[in-house]
Amino acid sequence: MQRWADARTTYFAAYAQVSDDTVHLAGDVLTDEQRAEAEQAIRQAAPDLRVVNDIAVLSRPDGKWALVKRGLANLRRSPGNDGELLAQGLFGEAVELLKHDANKGWWFARLEDGYLGWLAESALRLCNRDEACAYRASADALVEAELATTFSGVLIQGGLSPIGLHAGKLPFGVPVQVAERRMGLARINWEGEPPLWVAEDDLLPMAARPRPDSVGIARTLELMSRFIGVPYLWGGETPFGYDCSGFAQTTMEFMGLCVPRDADMQYAAGQPVEGEPQPGDFMFFSSQSDDSLDTERFASITHVAVSLGGSEFIHATAYAWGVTRNSLEPASPIYRAWLKEHLAGVRRFV
Repeated sequence: MQRWADARTTYFAAYAQVSDDTVHLAGDVLTDEQRAEAEQAIRQAAPDLRVVNDIAVLSRPDGKWALVKRGLANLRRSPGNDGELLAQGLFGEAVELLKHDANKGWWFARLEDGYLGWLAESALRLCNRDEACAYRASADALVEAELATTFSGVLIQGGLSPIGLHAGKLPFGVPVQVAERRMGLARINWEGEPPLWVAEDDLLPMAARPRPDSVGIARTLELMSRFIGVPYLWGGETPFGYDCSGFAQTTMEFMGLCVPRDADMQYAAGQPVEGEPQPGDFMFFSSQSDDSLDTERFASITHVAVSLGGSEFIHATAYAWGVTRNSLEPASPIYRAWLKEHLAGVRRFV
């Protein structure tokens, strides 16, 4: 079952108990395929024994779903706010709910990019799969502001003015559906009272979303450059804090391209690039100190940056503890030798 060993995107916790002439399979797995293959493996290994398969499947057609109802929801390795931060679900994201810890009020869940972890129930609006997918498909605008302030209500007095406390912030790149526009404000189509409003200028119509071509990539990189100085945050995917792969993933997602969450996954998914990196290419770095170009070094991907073209790139890095620019050109004032020495390859997603 080695191919199910990556706990970031799959789950396999089945086990076997042998009693007399019977093998009892129990535990839980993510998919029906895993359940069937576990039984098949036992039958092949012990053809003379009876097999009772009581493995539970977490991902089911009639399972529970939810939409993230906060600006962001932290995905953690274990249920509780003290669990390691793995990734983040953003406002309106459709989340598949797999297992519930009712005592702690957390759900083991799968985000849209396939990443698995625990989300606080208080950050979710429960629904079914059709409702969750329909909401996401209805999005007609993107948050273009770094952080769009949301307002909890409006008051008409010769115009339209926000009232009440700020409801929160919607991070850059979040897709939303606009229900109505009035006097410079847009009401987000969202179940809840009071209504949720944002400044209309903070949104980009989906029809104007940058395409993953040279013009669109240049525009997206211009927007992403606003985040220089944003703190580094392991697991972060918003202007409240980015990690390296979260920053790179956000860059592509703003143009409508889906890429995996972590740097090593992105390295495996992209198309290899020969020659000088072009703007929007992903530049990957290995933690191995060995300068030889062996397969082990290239397999150990621990960092990713987004090329600005040529030798320069932008990235979220713990070294600078934030988003910054660097260069592979030794004469540049933003050159870092470690990055040049540990460059493992370049990948393209467009």
